[in-house]
Amino acid sequence: MLAGIEGDWVYPSMAPTDFPVRARAFEAAPFGTVTQFPIHPPGTTMWLKK
Repeated sequence: MLAGIEGDWVYPSMAPTDFPVRARAFEAAPFGTVTQFPIHPPGTTMWLKK
């Protein structure tokens, strides 16, 4: 039974995001800049103010 549960336990693959590109842009941005980051689940957005 444990082997069957382990074999059936699968996480869905996540779509890639452009997080590294946006993180570099955030790092180079001046203070006070607001940057939008798409995160998982799709359609969710994180906003950061530097």
